[in-house]
Amino acid sequence: MKYFIIISLFVSTFICAQDMDNMREYYFVELLRIPNRAVLDSTTIANIQTAHLNNIDSLYKAGKLVLAGPWR
Repeated sequence: MKYFIIISLFVSTFICAQDMDNMREYYFVELLRIPNRAVLDSTTIANIQTAHLNNIDSLYKAGKLVLAGPWR
């Protein structure tokens, strides 16, 4: 389902684009979970998550982020 949505977004972008000179450039990033990642304690995980959410918030406020997941 996730890949259907991604493909639909790309296809609709090209179908709906009537003036290629005025198109905006977007990036899609998918983060993958590493199977043998390091085991972290709950304090470190909470600090990483807080920093991650603060970064998402700053990117949004700067106008560099339109949409953020997760999608399952």
